[in-house]
Amino acid sequence: MTTNKKTLTQTALILNHLKEGNSITALEALYDFGCFRLASRINELKKAGWNIESAWKDVDARKTGKKIKIKEYKLHVTSWQTYQVR
Repeated sequence: MTTNKKTLTQTALILNHLKEGNSITALEALYDFGCFRLASRINELKKAGWNIESAWKDVDARKTGKKIKIKEYKLHVTSWQTYQVR
Protein backbone atom coordinates (compact mmCIF):
# COMPACT_ATOMS: atom_id res chain seq x y z
CA MET A 1 0.00 0.00 0.00
CA THR A 2 1.42 3.38 -0.93
CA THR A 3 0.95 6.37 1.32
CA ASN A 4 -0.17 9.69 -0.07
CA LYS A 5 1.64 12.53 1.75
CA LYS A 6 -1.50 14.66 1.58
CA THR A 7 -3.39 12.16 3.76
CA LEU A 8 -0.73 11.92 6.49
CA THR A 9 -1.03 14.08 9.59
CA GLN A 10 1.60 16.70 10.31
CA THR A 11 2.84 14.53 13.17
CA ALA A 12 3.27 11.53 10.85
CA LEU A 13 5.03 13.64 8.22
CA ILE A 14 7.43 15.02 10.82
CA LEU A 15 8.11 11.55 12.23
CA ASN A 16 8.87 10.22 8.74
CA HIS A 17 11.22 13.17 8.19
CA LEU A 18 13.03 12.39 11.45
CA LYS A 19 13.18 8.65 10.65
CA GLU A 20 15.02 9.51 7.45
CA GLY A 21 17.82 10.87 9.66
CA ASN A 22 16.93 14.53 9.23
CA SER A 23 16.68 17.17 11.91
CA ILE A 24 13.94 19.80 11.92
CA THR A 25 13.41 23.36 13.14
CA ALA A 26 10.17 25.30 13.51
CA LEU A 27 10.83 27.24 10.31
CA GLU A 28 11.51 24.05 8.34
CA ALA A 29 8.32 22.50 9.76
CA LEU A 30 6.34 25.53 8.61
CA TYR A 31 7.82 25.56 5.10
CA ASP A 32 7.90 21.80 4.52
CA PHE A 33 4.74 20.64 6.29
CA GLY A 34 2.61 23.73 6.99
CA CYS A 35 3.10 23.15 10.71
CA PHE A 36 2.95 26.28 12.87
CA ARG A 37 3.38 24.43 16.19
CA LEU A 38 6.33 22.07 15.87
CA ALA A 39 6.84 21.88 19.65
CA SER A 40 3.30 20.48 20.01
CA ARG A 41 3.90 17.86 17.32
CA ILE A 42 7.20 16.89 18.98
CA ASN A 43 5.40 16.59 22.32
CA GLU A 44 2.86 14.23 20.71
CA LEU A 45 5.68 12.07 19.38
CA LYS A 46 7.40 11.99 22.77
CA LYS A 47 4.14 10.95 24.45
CA ALA A 48 3.87 8.15 21.88
CA GLY A 49 7.26 6.87 23.03
CA TRP A 50 9.65 8.36 20.48
CA ASN A 51 12.95 9.56 21.96
CA ILE A 52 13.49 12.94 20.34
CA GLU A 53 16.46 15.10 21.25
CA SER A 54 16.53 18.87 21.06
CA ALA A 55 19.37 21.35 21.04
CA TRP A 56 19.70 25.08 20.61
CA LYS A 57 21.36 26.12 17.37
CA ASP A 58 22.92 29.53 16.62
CA VAL A 59 21.96 31.04 13.27
CA ASP A 60 22.34 34.47 11.69
CA ALA A 61 19.19 36.56 11.26
CA ARG A 62 18.96 37.38 7.55
CA LYS A 63 18.06 41.07 7.86
CA THR A 64 20.06 42.09 10.94
CA GLY A 65 22.94 39.61 10.83
CA LYS A 66 22.57 39.12 14.58
CA LYS A 67 23.03 35.68 16.09
CA ILE A 68 19.76 34.12 17.21
CA LYS A 69 19.02 30.76 18.79
CA ILE A 70 16.54 28.29 17.37
CA LYS A 71 15.60 24.83 18.62
CA GLU A 72 16.48 21.86 16.42
CA TYR A 73 14.98 18.41 16.93
CA LYS A 74 16.22 14.99 15.85
CA LEU A 75 15.34 11.38 16.54
CA HIS A 76 17.65 9.75 19.07
CA VAL A 77 19.73 6.97 17.53
CA THR A 78 18.41 4.24 19.84
CA SER A 79 14.84 5.10 18.83
CA TRP A 80 15.78 4.75 15.20
CA GLN A 81 17.56 1.44 15.83
CA THR A 82 14.51 0.15 17.73
CA TYR A 83 12.31 1.19 14.82
CA GLN A 84 14.55 -0.71 12.37
CA VAL A 85 14.23 -3.93 14.37
CA ARG A 86 10.39 -3.82 14.56
